[in-house]
Amino acid sequence: MGDSLRVGLTENEAYEASNGFSPATAYQLQLGKELRRKKHIARNEWDFAVDGGDIGSITLRGDKIPNNAIIQNAWFEVLTTLTSATDAATGALSVESANDLFSALAISAGANAFDAGLHQGVPDYAAVADWVKTTADRFPAFAIAVEAVTAGKLALYTEYVLADE
Repeated sequence: MGDSLRVGLTENEAYEASNGFSPATAYQLQLGKELRRKKHIARNEWDFAVDGGDIGSITLRGDKIPNNAIIQNAWFEVLTTLTSATDAATGALSVESANDLFSALAISAGANAFDAGLHQGVPDYAAVADWVKTTADRFPAFAIAVEAVTAGKLALYTEYVLADE
């Protein structure tokens, strides 16, 4: 559009007339692209005192992981060591399918991932094949099997980027 046709338009109106959208929309589009390129970290928590420890799948409280998130890394911190009647309970963490964040393991296992401290999940930077892509907005879950958990608390961290749709 020539300058003669822009007479009387504000700078924003002239921009919109030339580009088909406003500067604010242009900023939002650019911001959306930038957010998709950035790493995000979701934090979710399970606490026996709040969520219980019955056998089954317990949805973790905290951040929802969005659709098309590519989870590249997952780790968790056991804040209170997990226990069960005979320490035979198993725990696993997932978001998209069973065991995709942490494979089922007895809480009594030798290198116990359910003792207090930091523990690496399945997706890590070592193997792209282990990365997880979500197909819907989801909250991670903690699956308990064999016997109920009687105490414990953990925080799960999932690091992801958003894929183009």
